[in-house]
Amino acid sequence: MKDDKKSFFAYVRSKLKCKIKPGPLVNSKDELINDLEGMTEEFNQYFSSVFTKEELRSIPTSKTTFQQPGRELQELVTTDDMVLKSLEKLRSDKSPDADNISPRLLKEISEVIVTPVRVIFQKSIDSGLVPEDWRTANVCPVYKTGKRDSTANYRPISLTSQLSKLLKTMIRDVVVHHLETHDLIRNSQHGFREGRSCLLEKVKSHGISGKLLSWIESWLSHKKQRVQLHGTASAWIYVTSGVPRGSVLGPLLSLICINDLEEEVSTTTKVLKFADDSKMFGIVNAETDHDIIQKDLDALKIWTDIWQIEFNVSKCKVMHLGSHNKDYVYSISGQMLKTTNTEKDL
Repeated sequence: MKDDKKSFFAYVRSKLKCKIKPGPLVNSKDELINDLEGMTEEFNQYFSSVFTKEELRSIPTSKTTFQQPGRELQELVTTDDMVLKSLEKLRSDKSPDADNISPRLLKEISEVIVTPVRVIFQKSIDSGLVPEDWRTANVCPVYKTGKRDSTANYRPISLTSQLSKLLKTMIRDVVVHHLETHDLIRNSQHGFREGRSCLLEKVKSHGISGKLLSWIESWLSHKKQRVQLHGTASAWIYVTSGVPRGSVLGPLLSLICINDLEEEVSTTTKVLKFADDSKMFGIVNAETDHDIIQKDLDALKIWTDIWQIEFNVSKCKVMHLGSHNKDYVYSISGQMLKTTNTEKDL
């Protein structure tokens, strides 16, 4: 336990509850699918259906602008020491990911491979190009809640190359240092911090350019994924938007993307974010207060239209507090929001 608490508690959890296996599934025609090949294709079709096909003719300009010319984050110079520390931090008990390379193997031979790995990393950064196999992912469907026969109740977790994770960790660390040094992330964000060209516009507006911006653009371009269940895999599909769930760099890019979510919200209304889960609240004593809250909800909807990121309105809820609350009704895009008495507060 002193050396590896995480593995110990993972073992305990594995003994305390059953692991939920995906499926069987029911498709849009109410047909039951219980064979592995059919389920992987069904998951793959659903996960690809929620991709955003960006309107590229009118990419917006972010109102967030980096105000310190000459101090943009443009590159990353790797060293053998940086790479060796990353290799030594690999967890030996983890399974191989998309590249089928064991983390234990990489860790055991770290001192032998550190220099060639560093050369590969630096070449990738300097050229602004990401190898194709670093842009592919095996997707594992993880059950969230609701009916287990519905693909909509599973989230896709991407398993990517071990070596690419190491480089993305280094890039994440220097980007985080840049954002924190220049105080670029708003205080409304409380999480560790989900297209493509819209996301790059946001990244540029936070003072990230040059070789690093080219590398991020390459990593986000021409990505492929497939769903894998118990050794059976679906066909490959191209990922047209978003960042991979389970990736090292994805959460940070998502944080940057929604950093200015509350840009047009009134000063009397407060917004708090935990990663991409957001809440907005204010005091409502009269009809005019209600109108302000509704106007601010409309402002959030306009933001989502501009940046081509949709709210899941079915999951948006209103909680009324106070014994004399008038329980006003609120809406997003004309859809009335449900009310709730209890909600998990991240």
